[in-house]
Amino acid sequence: MHQDDIIIYISSILLLILIIASLRTSKIFGIINSCVFVIYTGIFLNGLYNYSQGGRGLVWWFYLLVLTWIHLLIVGLYLIIKKRKKQHTTQG
Repeated sequence: MHQDDIIIYISSILLLILIIASLRTSKIFGIINSCVFVIYTGIFLNGLYNYSQGGRGLVWWFYLLVLTWIHLLIVGLYLIIKKRKKQHTTQG
């Protein structure tokens, strides 16, 4: 296992944990994000493992990593906003 793979695995596991946590607040949001994650991960991993000749593997790997991190930020911000709204409504 390469260090590059470990970065992808850790990022994906963190994203899956956040998606599971988002299922508690909104099932639709969690299901949509799960489907989106599976689709783009499948596309990029297919490209990484089947079409990576001539140095293109780095491009597939980079795009998968960037998209996963963007997705992490979106789901993380969603959870933070939902938590703050919940705290705000319980205080008021």
